[in-house]
Amino acid sequence: MGTPRRPCEDRGVTFLVRDGVRLHYEDAGRDTGSAPLLLVHGWTCQLGHLGPQAAHFAATRRVVSVDLRGHGRSDVVGPFTIEVFAEDIAWLSTELGLARPVVVGHSMGGMIAVQLAASRPEMVRAAVALDSPFAAGGTLSALMADFIAALHGPDYLPALKAMIDA
Repeated sequence: MGTPRRPCEDRGVTFLVRDGVRLHYEDAGRDTGSAPLLLVHGWTCQLGHLGPQAAHFAATRRVVSVDLRGHGRSDVVGPFTIEVFAEDIAWLSTELGLARPVVVGHSMGGMIAVQLAASRPEMVRAAVALDSPFAAGGTLSALMADFIAALHGPDYLPALKAMIDA
């Protein structure tokens, strides 16, 4: 399926469509010669969580904020992996003509920023991970196994609340 080279709008909300998935984004500020920023929110969040940072930096540079697939106003279409999120961000960056942005991600967004820098270093000027859960050699999935199992069970809400409270 072809992808549009220009944004589409639905009730004033701007999207780009990648392989049938609408990705919502906001584009603020302007090109000033300073490195553009690409802001990536964390798990279960949306682009507004980094809104104060977007507003601050838009005074001096271009700032693009995105709702990851399955979050905010973007379509809920999987798969939902760090690699797929990073590819969405790479594609969006290219479509919007961002010249080697500094990718700033919070929590899971930091993991996505680092994945993008590792898989596409030519696309990223720098990756910034804020409060991101990194673990060596795939041990994060082992550390999270009990939590993930609890999310699939009848007591998922207490498990989710305990994780958020922590």
